[in-house]
Amino acid sequence: MLLIITYVLKYHLSGEALTDLLQLINLHCAASHPGLQSIHVFFKYFQKLQNPLVFHHYCSSCLFKLDDPSVVICPNDVCHNDLSKHGAKSFFIEIPIEAQLQSLFSRGNFYDDLAHRFRRKKKHQKDIADIYDGSLYQRHFVNNGILSHQENISLMWNTDGVPVFKSSSYSLWPLYLTINELPLDKRTKNENMLFAGLWFGSSKPQMLTYLQPFHSTFDKLEREGVAVETATGQSFRSKVILICGTCDLPAKSLVCNMIQFNGFYGCVKCLQPGKTVTTAKGGHVHVFPFIKEDATGPKRTHEQFLEDAKSAFDSGRPVHGVKGPCWFGTLKHYDIVAGCGIDYMHCVLQGVVKTLFSLWFTTETSDMGFNISRKISEVDARLLEIQPPNEITRCPRSIETHRKYWKASEIRSFLMYYGMAVLFGILPQMYYEHFVLLSQGIFILALESISDDQLHQADYLLRRFCLEFPILYGERYMSHNIHTLLHLVDDVKVLGPLWTHSCFHFEDKNGFLLKLIHGTQKVELQIITAVALVQRLPQMVQKLEMDVESSAFYKKMTRPFQRRSNEVSIVGDIYRIGSPVTCTIDEQIFSLLTKSLGFVPIARQYCKYVRLRIGATIYHSKAYKRVFKRNSYTVIFKQEDIYQYGMIEYFMQVKPQCLCSDPYICDCQSRNFALIEKLQGRDDIDLLDGEHNLRKSTFHISVVSPPSNDFIIVDVTDILAKCICMNFQDIPDLVFIGHFPNRIESD
Repeated sequence: MLLIITYVLKYHLSGEALTDLLQLINLHCAASHPGLQSIHVFFKYFQKLQNPLVFHHYCSSCLFKLDDPSVVICPNDVCHNDLSKHGAKSFFIEIPIEAQLQSLFSRGNFYDDLAHRFRRKKKHQKDIADIYDGSLYQRHFVNNGILSHQENISLMWNTDGVPVFKSSSYSLWPLYLTINELPLDKRTKNENMLFAGLWFGSSKPQMLTYLQPFHSTFDKLEREGVAVETATGQSFRSKVILICGTCDLPAKSLVCNMIQFNGFYGCVKCLQPGKTVTTAKGGHVHVFPFIKEDATGPKRTHEQFLEDAKSAFDSGRPVHGVKGPCWFGTLKHYDIVAGCGIDYMHCVLQGVVKTLFSLWFTTETSDMGFNISRKISEVDARLLEIQPPNEITRCPRSIETHRKYWKASEIRSFLMYYGMAVLFGILPQMYYEHFVLLSQGIFILALESISDDQLHQADYLLRRFCLEFPILYGERYMSHNIHTLLHLVDDVKVLGPLWTHSCFHFEDKNGFLLKLIHGTQKVELQIITAVALVQRLPQMVQKLEMDVESSAFYKKMTRPFQRRSNEVSIVGDIYRIGSPVTCTIDEQIFSLLTKSLGFVPIARQYCKYVRLRIGATIYHSKAYKRVFKRNSYTVIFKQEDIYQYGMIEYFMQVKPQCLCSDPYICDCQSRNFALIEKLQGRDDIDLLDGEHNLRKSTFHISVVSPPSNDFIIVDVTDILAKCICMNFQDIPDLVFIGHFPNRIESD
């Protein structure tokens, strides 16, 4: 039963597919298992794993919470709706957080994983490399703070509407919580995230109703903690505090009880009111002009926010955009201003970059100097020539035909990698250089480790971008998203690099939720059952004694990466993939090998292979012909402390010196190399030739010459990372090389 459910979850099987799978298994079994009779019986077997659910009823008309669900008249004085009618009452679900935490602590390595904050290794001690380095976390960590003890944890919240069916307005609003103390790869796993609640219906949730029970829980957890027991038998009370959250702008307005982001004082971070301007078509939009004297201020504070909330409650009118109190703002350890993270997925990618796409590529602005809709075919031609490495899930799609359907991850690839190459020579230079400011600034803030100097540089780039935006595109497009760019650097200082509080992880969970729905009946209970099942699977595994084959299958179904059967260890965490072929060294390779080794190798043969794994990264070579739409062989490598680019021709294993009678069956140490065709840098090409001469700062995109048969042999341990290689038919003498900002975010 355990192995079947892990298979179902990994491949997101529909209810019909699961029904057929159960029948197929039954047909092959001599004695049928009672749990496989039907999908109903199958899921009933797992119902005992569910966390206890708490149903909170409310009036469907005014969203007033009903303490007594049996009442027939709404107790709200301004409503008094007849609750006996069909659909007059509804409910949302709370899944008690305490029970989920107790379940997590009882798992094998969970408590040990909470020590990640103490033993992580940083590139540079003063850099910002995770949420722990942000000022908000440090507030509770230093001076023997609550988070300086391994048994205590902090949470990050997220909520957003998830449309369930395309043909109706019915949507879900899950409330997720992640545990910041876990390593990032573990804190974002389905089984380690807390699924705290679920609001469902055709209307947006009334957050004063929805979040009330969770406020009570958080208040208790930070004061009293929760009694837990680890897998090793340790018992203690773990104090749990809510310190931050992230979501899109409409959801943030609801949670913080503020006016919408496109209204006066709609920014959560500052007190700039913005202004209303008239569009060319006679309409009106609310914009946030760039204020040179104080671009990011006056800044809001937690205390001032609470005062505004009280004033708004007393007067019945919004004060500085605050409509009244919000539940999270009253928690002892939660800073409502600093704790509301800016999500770059919605703000930058689906906000600012989509705005630029609309300005550049739609015919509505075809008479403007920045519009390149007439050259969209040239842009598409370049875009479709790009062969990204396999770390980028999607190959580039046409802007002309697919732009409306681009995922946020595709927009991220365009902003950070493709854009500078694809738009070079097509977008007018002043607009091109302006785009580079944004590309470079966001790239820096998404780095794995960010120094103070890099923060200052990113701040300059993004301020310059916002300063010039109304000059180049008009004040009418100075939206809230453009304004929010000014707060991004401060946000990183408070919460860590952009990837620590990105909604990418939560969007994946929303997609996972939708795949758990197998019918239109009782959707909310289907999801609760499936989520509880995912969370409890690790406990089931601990209690079961599986044989070797069953255990191996379970690991295959649940681990995103595992060693392949055709891998052979080379050295450390480096593995050869596939079978090698014995070849004779020709004179050119022999000469290069001699130069690389520093002496003449005795053997005249080597083992040639075409794929290699270093850590979790798989490198191809040009000799690997099974993949032709991807380029996973362009790399950056180090030679004599000099960083260079090149394309891997193939890998080789050589025994440089051996005095054994049969050198190919002896135990002497072999060495592994890559034959690389070097790509020479183009110092004569300057992508930025205007007043923004930031040539040295645009380190995430380099320009090199095409391959020219200049080969070098490099030890595989000197291969550092894969790059994004972009070369186009219309500019054959240039090759653009892009870098990944970090190895943490998955596409």
